[in-house]
Amino acid sequence: MKCMSWTLAAILAMSAPLSAQDLSYSNTQLSGRSFEYAVSDYHLCVSFTGENALTWTYISAPNGETGKSANETLDRKDLTSELILLSWTEASGANVVDVFDFSKMELNASYVTPDGQRFMSSAPIREVASCDGERSRVKAYNTNIKIVEALYSAFNTRDLTVFSEIMAPTLVNHPTHAGSEAGPEAMKRSIAQFLELIPDFSVENVDIITGDGKTVVRSIIRGTPKTSLFGYETNGQSFEVEATDILEIRNGKIQNIWHLENWLKALDQVVSVK
Repeated sequence: MKCMSWTLAAILAMSAPLSAQDLSYSNTQLSGRSFEYAVSDYHLCVSFTGENALTWTYISAPNGETGKSANETLDRKDLTSELILLSWTEASGANVVDVFDFSKMELNASYVTPDGQRFMSSAPIREVASCDGERSRVKAYNTNIKIVEALYSAFNTRDLTVFSEIMAPTLVNHPTHAGSEAGPEAMKRSIAQFLELIPDFSVENVDIITGDGKTVVRSIIRGTPKTSLFGYETNGQSFEVEATDILEIRNGKIQNIWHLENWLKALDQVVSVK
């Protein structure tokens, strides 16, 4: 990845090795993902064949290098849950350092030639299905749909273990209140208690609208409270109401959930008003 334009990428100055204690963040899943970007006259795509390996391809390049590809084994450091530093040495002896910032969908890169010349570059990245002819299909959309399906399937199957896989360690479930806890484990406890009160609870997704950042889900929720709902004694009937959720999904994990259910209508269906 040579001949990059000179730009300021200050984060690449972090060349000191990190100790194991510094890596307190969960690993970002890279295996099987592909990213496309352009620097100077080069249009590139990288496919991660493993958590520490990639294949990069010149989609277009000067000097007859279009179509050229190479496999690399990486040294990897997770600086945060969304800031990944990858470095490797090419066969020519050149050293490459790439910093993927998934919070900004940006790549900062450094290329040092064997004789010590340093080229630095910064470029936006986008996730694609693959580095072949399907590059125009943004994989983030498909990934988000799978995450949404896994989330709501957990409500219906009662298998909440998937929360640890699809939710960020810092997940926030909105609205929050005094004593609210963050993370998938807190979410598991909250949902388990809810399902205890409404054992036959189910959710049916009606609309899913997704993009790179947020996904909106409109659903129908149904259930029969055992004895009470929000402190009101119930009549043994079931409710069926609409719910709307907004999920912030970044880097393959749910970061925030905002939810709104028509519980007033549910109370009207299951509470006998004297």
